[in-house]
Amino acid sequence: MLIKEKFAILKINNNTNNVLLTVLKLNKKVLFSFGAGVLGLKKSKRGTSFASQNLAFFLALKMYKIGIRFLQIFFKGFGKHRESLLKGIILSNIKVILIKDFTRTPFIGCKSKKKRRFLLGSIIGFNVLDCKSFYSGSNPLLAFF
Repeated sequence: MLIKEKFAILKINNNTNNVLLTVLKLNKKVLFSFGAGVLGLKKSKRGTSFASQNLAFFLALKMYKIGIRFLQIFFKGFGKHRESLLKGIILSNIKVILIKDFTRTPFIGCKSKKKRRFLLGSIIGFNVLDCKSFYSGSNPLLAFF
C-alpha cells in the first residue's frame, strides 16, 4: 500500500493512562490508528514516557514504509509525554512541518466550593448573641470586642 502523497496528519490524544495516535491523509481519511496496547503493554505501563516514545517510533517507521515523509502533528490532552512522542517521531527521519495544540481549557473553570460559615462565639466556646452579661465585665476573652 504505497501512497502517492508524502504528507500526512498525526493526531495525538494524550491522557495520563494511555496514548492514542491516529494517522490521517490530508483529506481526513484514517490510514491507521494505534494505542500503547499494541506494543504489548498492560495497565499502568501504557502511561509511561517509554511507551509513548516506542509507540511513536513504531508508528513513524510504519508511515515511512508506505511513503509518508512530512507530518503535521496535532496534540490533544494534558498528558506529560509530549517530548518523548516528538523524539520518537524525529528518530525515524520524518520531517515535522507543523505542531499544534488543541487541548480544551475552560474559560471560567469549575464551580468553587461554598465558603464555610461559623459564628464567632463558637470559636470561644459560647454563643456571643445570647450572653450580654459578658460584655459588661472585664472578661479577658472578650477584650477584642
